[in-house]
Amino acid sequence: MRILVPIDGAAPAQRALAHALTIANGREDALIILVNIQSAETLDVSDVSGVVSAAADRKLAARRSAHALRDAVAMCREAGRAMKL
Repeated sequence: MRILVPIDGAAPAQRALAHALTIANGREDALIILVNIQSAETLDVSDVSGVVSAAADRKLAARRSAHALRDAVAMCREAGRAMKL
């Protein structure tokens, strides 16, 4: 069984991951697949996008993505669940 979970760092994504871990509980074949999803809203750059460079936007996106995924990976490890990024 594969369970795809979109991760953006927001509380609903964390709840979705918690739910996916519950579904996977007791299933040896379950694999959680974490997919980082970012948008202007989750990055909170929409107000400054006209002022900063595209490179700065990419760097910010990379930092926020890494943070969101780090938390999700930690949740999977704490649950003892296999995952893939």
